[in-house]
Amino acid sequence: MSKPGERRTRRNSRKKKKKEEEEEEEEKKKMKTEKKKKNMDYCLPQPKAVSRLCRFPQQANTHRYSKVPEMPAYGVFSPTFSSSLYMCVKVGGKVPGSQYTALLDHGLIENPLYRDNDVMLRSLGRQNWTYSLNFSVPAFMVSSTNLTLVCEGLDTVAHVVLNGETLGRTDNMFIRFAFDVTGKLKELNNNLRVQFTSAVLEAESRANKSSYRIPPNCPPAVQHGECHVNQIRKEQCSFSWDWGPSFPTQGIWGQIYIDAFDSAIMRDVAAVVTKVNKEWQVEVQVYFDVIWRSLDWRRGVEGQLVASIMGLNVTFSEMISLTPIRRIKTVVLTVPKTSHVPMWWPRGYGQQTLFTLNVTFVSNLRFWSVSEITTISERTTKLLKLGFRTIELIQEPVKNKFRPHGGWHYFYDQRSIETGLSFYFKVNGIPIFLKGSNWIPADNFQERVTRERLQYLLSSAANVSINSLRVWGGGIYESDDFYEICDELGILVWQDMMFSVALYPAYPSFLKSVAAEISYQVSIQQ
Repeated sequence: MSKPGERRTRRNSRKKKKKEEEEEEEEKKKMKTEKKKKNMDYCLPQPKAVSRLCRFPQQANTHRYSKVPEMPAYGVFSPTFSSSLYMCVKVGGKVPGSQYTALLDHGLIENPLYRDNDVMLRSLGRQNWTYSLNFSVPAFMVSSTNLTLVCEGLDTVAHVVLNGETLGRTDNMFIRFAFDVTGKLKELNNNLRVQFTSAVLEAESRANKSSYRIPPNCPPAVQHGECHVNQIRKEQCSFSWDWGPSFPTQGIWGQIYIDAFDSAIMRDVAAVVTKVNKEWQVEVQVYFDVIWRSLDWRRGVEGQLVASIMGLNVTFSEMISLTPIRRIKTVVLTVPKTSHVPMWWPRGYGQQTLFTLNVTFVSNLRFWSVSEITTISERTTKLLKLGFRTIELIQEPVKNKFRPHGGWHYFYDQRSIETGLSFYFKVNGIPIFLKGSNWIPADNFQERVTRERLQYLLSSAANVSINSLRVWGGGIYESDDFYEICDELGILVWQDMMFSVALYPAYPSFLKSVAAEISYQVSIQQ
């Protein structure tokens, strides 16, 4: 039996231990509060900094003005959000860029890829961000017949405003948008604003308005991702995937610039190499932007189109006439049999010989007046690399042999007697054993992907004898640098369209956007 003194000692010990536990719990709460405060410091106003619009290196302010909507509570930021709270953060941005890299570059957030920062920073994808730029232009641009603001990549739901006037709205990350700004520019003090709406909230809004369910609604909870990414034309894995976190970026992820011209310019050039009767032929498709404001409307814009393959002494030259309706020209270059062109081969089968295709257009637009005829000439040139090779998909009937003996082997192999088709590729008439891999986006933030980084990654693949890559359909259509490096390294590309593991809406506006996306991507990737 315990003595009274011993019982008192045990009671005091328990009280002391309980007090220590309470103090420890209080310390944890205090540390948690300080961590929240630290992560919310980025919401404070910041000094203005320098950004740029491509081709116009003037100083500018890039900022975000956001009304934070009422939303479900999760993440460390939820206690401060309400439907009436406005926040303003002004930081320098880069083009290409997104809200994550802008804040990271200024030390306002920690590395998004560290530990569970994707969850801690989740609210950044649910806010609206604006890119703003003040700039000047040369005097000759103001008086140009045609001025076009070209946006090669807006991610994703955006409202484009120049000098207070709406130019247009976008909702597809994979389309190049061009806005007519003729007569809208001043020589000094122009302001361009690209106001982005949260892709997460836009996708959620579209799903709520839809009259039918379009699965999958949400990713598995373990991914901490966002829902309804299939409702918008955006990099699907940016809402999370089973291999990566959720970073619903907003920003200008392609180049943005102003084209000034008076008649017509080449916009894109695509080339397809074939072999006909033992002669190589290069079918070149040239896409033009055409404008004319003159009395010579019946003749359109005339000009000289010249296409040549450097090093092979093969040239095409012709006077052509263009209108805004008749703005695509196809020409065929034939390489004589006597040229003995070295062929391009996949890695492991031969050399990767490439030639340069040079396409030049010089326009001649005539302006008529009472006293004189004025001719304006403009020149645009495009260069692209091409290799001479044939490629065939071979699908021939095949039969599998079965064992002549009885037993389960016999019954099992009876199913293999049916005729099927082979599936393999021949390059230059030779069957190719594909040693391939799956290519996902090289970074969660495309603005950080440089040609040097692509060169390193693709060279690493080539060094282990990979000769084919599938560009996965849950990411992005890759850059020109990617495809050029693959050509140089002898890597064949199996190109997905950006639709992966989901059903998609079938309402007219969505289908129209998809049609424009596919038409554009096919025209620039041939």
